[in-house]
Amino acid sequence: MTITVEFATTKEEIFKKGDEECQEIAEKLRKTGEVYIDPDFPPYETSIGVLKHKDTGEVQVQKSEPWLQPKEFIKPHYLREDCVDEWKVWDNPQPFHVKQGDLGNCGLMAALVAIAQKKGLIEQIVPKKDYTMDCGIVQVRLFVDGEWKVIKTDFLIPQKNGWERFSKMTKRQCWVAFIEKAFAKVKGSYGQLHSFCPTEAFTCLTGHPSKRNWINSETNCDTLWEDLVKYNSSGYLLAAATPKIKEASEEEKKYEEVDIDTDHAYAILGLKEHDDHRLLRLGHGNRMRFTGTWSHLHAYDNEFLEDLCPLDREMSNSRIFWMEIKDFRRLFLCYYVGEYQKESTVLEFKETFRRKQGDDMQILRLTNQKHCELEVGIKTFKNGKRYKHNLFLNIHKCFEDNQCGELLHSFNAYGSQLESDKVPFHPGVYLLIFVRVQYDPCMENEWTIWSSTALDKSQIQFISCPFSVHYRSVTEVILKYGEAEKIEQDQIVVYKWRGKYNCIFMIDNLQESEYVYVKCKITSGNEEELWTCLSFFNKCWHPVPPMSRSIVGVVASNKYEPITVTVDVQYSINYLYFKWINRFGAWIDRDHLENFTPLEFEN
Repeated sequence: MTITVEFATTKEEIFKKGDEECQEIAEKLRKTGEVYIDPDFPPYETSIGVLKHKDTGEVQVQKSEPWLQPKEFIKPHYLREDCVDEWKVWDNPQPFHVKQGDLGNCGLMAALVAIAQKKGLIEQIVPKKDYTMDCGIVQVRLFVDGEWKVIKTDFLIPQKNGWERFSKMTKRQCWVAFIEKAFAKVKGSYGQLHSFCPTEAFTCLTGHPSKRNWINSETNCDTLWEDLVKYNSSGYLLAAATPKIKEASEEEKKYEEVDIDTDHAYAILGLKEHDDHRLLRLGHGNRMRFTGTWSHLHAYDNEFLEDLCPLDREMSNSRIFWMEIKDFRRLFLCYYVGEYQKESTVLEFKETFRRKQGDDMQILRLTNQKHCELEVGIKTFKNGKRYKHNLFLNIHKCFEDNQCGELLHSFNAYGSQLESDKVPFHPGVYLLIFVRVQYDPCMENEWTIWSSTALDKSQIQFISCPFSVHYRSVTEVILKYGEAEKIEQDQIVVYKWRGKYNCIFMIDNLQESEYVYVKCKITSGNEEELWTCLSFFNKCWHPVPPMSRSIVGVVASNKYEPITVTVDVQYSINYLYFKWINRFGAWIDRDHLENFTPLEFEN
């Protein structure tokens, strides 16, 4: 067995190295009087890519014009929204400074509208540097593929007839355009930013996990409001999206009547109660402004508006508005949560397995001397590629000699990554057990642990353990959260555990001397859209030895949609034919049975 754990370089070290590299390039350019041209993302049509209309999604074929420096764009007073002579990276940025251009990336724009309220975060993402102003070297810091990266570009921006082609440089501030360009470089072209999701944007911009919560007619307004207040009070970043609606339909008219774009993302910038009504402050990068109930209210209070210039007051009124919670539930499809916290600790490390049958596994051991709250994210790979798996992250109390104790929390996903909720850890010792239900001899797991406080009083280490510890951890989930049916006459217990995307079936054989042979059969559901293993497809029935517990079947959705399936668990007892056939089948398929080795039953 070979197991390696590689801790990631801290973001401070990455940022420092990136800055030093930019300084070295700037020193050479200053000697020649030249400006930087990014060789990896040149100012040509290849970097523009294939563009789609931001509203219709139709492919647009347009010839790219030469890209311009920020100072070269048209800036006449009567045409532009700004009248500032000198360009800047950023200067007192505001949410209403974000303006979308000719690109269907409203998800990214909504994330930037939300982030504009976090000045320290903008300074981290796109720092002000002298070499940006005089040498055209721009650095944007993004969390990409599980690690922080400094995306180095030049300051040339795509244009059309002297105007910004994509996001606008409102008041001659370039931070939005620079961030958009960095994302385009990461993706390969500007065209690849179409339909950019706010969750991806939040995570890339902050390094913190993000999630999407769905809204429908059954969503309770009180619960929705309470959740939004909780997230907003925690300082999290929030955005929301409207559904895609068929053109010229009655449903579309509902949105047109109040000037809300369909298939569009908005930032959630605040919440308040006004005259016994619960209101959300929303903003986006377009000029269309909500005209429904409460839209007449000023976006900000008078004290804030008094400190703004006339142009900023005008923009705040055109791009920011209030909406009541019941209208928000009616008009929006989902909302996004970026779990950013200003003062936080992030640990990143990569765990690599090269393991043979019978070798030990390893689990994460956390020793806490003071209370902390953690979120854990794990991305899993097989031979360097992502595959769908049944994933569990189970958190147990740890007894002496690293024995697995009570199951405290369990998180499940079917895919290539899993993220936990925020979990409180009191002083004590815990085991964090990450399980991929399917067996693979080669595994790579990328861990990220977020904490709102310093972890100087916590110790994190990997420890070796038998594979049975992983297996028992999953059976504990089924015991605690599944449904049990005891069949007295045959002395067996059938457990059924159902997650959002998958189901697991388990048998307790309470007989002292007889085997139980199990077969799971799908009786309803589209089998072509389901992934199954164990007794669902084995020619031999799955054997459960006397006085033991065994997982006998797993079924999951092949699509990222909730699973809808009915399964019949069939069993037989003490047939000589089954005994010999299954022993022969188990010997033939022995390399795939370790995940499902029966465990000793505990009374």
